[in-house]
Amino acid sequence: MAKVLTEVFGIWYLIGAAFVFFMQAGFAMVEAGFTRAKNAGNIIMKNLMDFCLGTVAFLIVGYSFLCGSDVANGFIGWVGFENGPLTNFASTDWSSFVFNLVFCATAATIVSGAMAERTKFLSYCIYSFVVNLWRKNHTLACGMKATFYLINT
Repeated sequence: MAKVLTEVFGIWYLIGAAFVFFMQAGFAMVEAGFTRAKNAGNIIMKNLMDFCLGTVAFLIVGYSFLCGSDVANGFIGWVGFENGPLTNFASTDWSSFVFNLVFCATAATIVSGAMAERTKFLSYCIYSFVVNLWRKNHTLACGMKATFYLINT
């Protein structure tokens, strides 16, 4: 029964991840509609780069912050390179990984509408990478750890 529930939860995570990923496309369409026609391609490319750079940032440190064991009195988590998703494929919960990845990358896209037609492409890519690298992952990690602490006390 536990194996069946694990598989059901995995599928549910992936369905949820698909819905959140569709939010990325929705933000891109809304932002393209609010910008001038000459900048529509630029805003679509920024939204695509949000996800690409967010994926790299989540692989580098985001997964460790979110799913790692507590370091610095629970301030962050850390998995370590030898136990991370790039090297230890078998023990990584991939459905949870994808679910948290799309949340991380989509959260950075929300801000791109406010920055539309105001920043250069390279400046926006740097901003997107830094936001995905630290802010979203740390915020999610603190929220999840606090919720886990409250439930188990």
